[in-house]
Amino acid sequence: MVAPVRTALRTLHGTHSYGWVLGITALVIMLGIALPDGQVSRLALCVLAAANLVVATVIAQARPAALRGALVLSALAIAAAVVAMVTEGDVSAVVSLIAVALVVLATPLIMLKGMGRALREQGVTAQVVLGALTFFLLIGLFAVQVYGVIAHADSGPLFNGDHGDGTVGDRMYFAFITQATVGYGDFTPAGGAGRAVAVGQAIVGQFYLVTVLALLVSNLGRKPGATRGPTEG
Repeated sequence: MVAPVRTALRTLHGTHSYGWVLGITALVIMLGIALPDGQVSRLALCVLAAANLVVATVIAQARPAALRGALVLSALAIAAAVVAMVTEGDVSAVVSLIAVALVVLATPLIMLKGMGRALREQGVTAQVVLGALTFFLLIGLFAVQVYGVIAHADSGPLFNGDHGDGTVGDRMYFAFITQATVGYGDFTPAGGAGRAVAVGQAIVGQFYLVTVLALLVSNLGRKPGATRGPTEG
């Protein structure tokens, strides 16, 4: 089992194939919404998020120290998820959510350096754009962990009505319809902390789409040093 994984990681090393990271990130989101809520499901999502960080580190051709750090952080997050599964307490759940949030946050930070190298060497490629799309999804995935921390740490419910704190799937769904500014209204935050995060997420997500992603898409295929703005002909 270990040998095929090691071979696959060697194949991906330094390829800047960020479509793989995008695919794993999308899988985490879809499974988070679709799977029944429970500690086993949460552990599985944590393992996927941790694997995503390692894959992103390898693809970005990060330094060995960065890879070791990614492996240590991934192992700690998985260990925290196991403890949360066994104890089923609010404190252990919050610790696990924070650990996963750090894994999610570390993924784009690792990718950023590799994508910067790809931009300098190859210009704006399809893989760079896929990496930028991954960033957008990771913003939402990070927000999911923050909503989870609020749900477990706040004495009041996260959502209005009968939704209470919601399930992982509920929080995942709410995070992404908020970031997409769809505004169905079936889930609304009940407290100030949840509302503040929702507003911040919507602003950051939309700002990212109309600036960073728009700039990259408008320059797709351009070589280093030949970029143009999104509104230029």
